[in-house]
Amino acid sequence: LGARVAGGGSITLAEVNSMTRERFTEVFGHVVQGVPWAVERAFEQRPFADTKSLREAFQDSVLTGSSEQQLELLNAFHDLGAEDETGQILAADHVALSNLDDDDHNDVVQLAAAYREHFGFPLIICARETEHFDRVLKNGWSRIDNSPAAERAFALIEVEKIANYRFTDLVADANPIAAARFSRLNELH
Repeated sequence: LGARVAGGGSITLAEVNSMTRERFTEVFGHVVQGVPWAVERAFEQRPFADTKSLREAFQDSVLTGSSEQQLELLNAFHDLGAEDETGQILAADHVALSNLDDDDHNDVVQLAAAYREHFGFPLIICARETEHFDRVLKNGWSRIDNSPAAERAFALIEVEKIANYRFTDLVADANPIAAARFSRLNELH
């Protein structure tokens, strides 16, 4: 059967390797913001020998996409500070932005608008590596000084960081050290 690797530990690597394209997209699509070409390119790299090769398939997919594909991926992200019709922040991964007062929220919205106007895609910052609101603002405003090519590369690296965290959340033994700890902990109980 093999080790459980995804879906909260309910999916084995053998099952991942035998998934239909539709099921693979359903399970892993959010890793790459639901962008079809990115998931399909990862899917096409099956069979995966281990979770490391599965992770690498997503990394390679994003970084080897065409310029147009990469722009599509970048534009799949919400602008920082954007809200849905109920007032909920759309970029749910952004803990640093979840409890802002109106003034701070407006600062983020202004930054996001200036960034998008300058580069043509949203400001993407890996929230798990940016805990404080002021760092988001400082990081964003400093990035506006980048050239378009440099900023596109920077944004893709941020996408990779986000995808890696999402992958780690989804895949049970994507992190061998954590998997070993959990395995040992389960043996003790």
